This record gives sequence, structure tokens and C-alpha cells, in this order.
Amino acid sequence: MIHAAGIRGHKKPFVDAMKALGLIGKPTATIAGDGWHKWADPIIESLGPLPHAPLEALSSDKKKQTTRMIKCECSDCGFTFRTASKWLEGGSDLRCPDNDCRGLLNVG
Repeated sequence: MIHAAGIRGHKKPFVDAMKALGLIGKPTATIAGDGWHKWADPIIESLGPLPHAPLEALSSDKKKQTTRMIKCECSDCGFTFRTASKWLEGGSDLRCPDNDCRGLLNVG
């Protein structure tokens, strides 16, 4: 909220604002203190429950997104590169981009 109000950095103007809002902790990692709860909790309670989709917890068992770039390798010279799948559509016999080789590309 403080940065959105136009206060840049974490020096005195930021520290003064965070204290006024009831935030505690290091200026680079503030958390809600008793002072924040004093003014914010009544507002939050008056709003009631806010409808939203369920929030997924961050966990290590969730598969991390992999790269969208697909690896291509020439079967003859070994030239490798990565490209988006849209550039591979419609081509069944893709050739090496090296003009001296022209071998077939292994995709994936």
C-alpha cells in the first residue's frame, strides 16, 4: 500500500508510513502488527466474505512448469536449438538449418 501511494524505497518516509499504518518488522519485510489490526479488522469484517476461487497452497509436490521451448537436434551433425511448437507445426520431415548438412531433425 505504501509503495502504491508513491513512496519509493525503504528509508525514513517509508518507515514513517509503515509505523503510521501499524506495520511492524523490517521495512523490506513488514507484517501486520496490533496497530494494523486495530484499524483494518473492522473494515475487513464489514466487507464480509469475498467470493473468489480457491487458493492453491504452494507445495513441493506440485509439478513445476517446464519450458515451452522444444529442443530440436540434427540426426547427422548434432546441431541443436530450441523453438516454439508453432514453428514445428505441419512439418513431418524437418531438415537441419545448416546448409552444409541438411540432415533430419529429431524433435522433442
